[in-house]
Amino acid sequence: MKYIIVSTKTTSGTRLLPMEADVKEAFLRILKNRRENQNVSRWWMDIGGFLFLDKNGRPVVALH
Repeated sequence: MKYIIVSTKTTSGTRLLPMEADVKEAFLRILKNRRENQNVSRWWMDIGGFLFLDKNGRPVVALH
């Protein structure tokens, strides 16, 4: 399996999604409590800052 991450074709394809303050707090808590694994490549953190990672520190995908 490989990850393919691309930008949107136009700027109108980029979306800003509003969220309530408690949702933001929950996401920040997830990031704060995440265990760091120094042995895993973090190229996806530079690209997208994925919120949920699997046990190997890779982004969770639909296959999971």
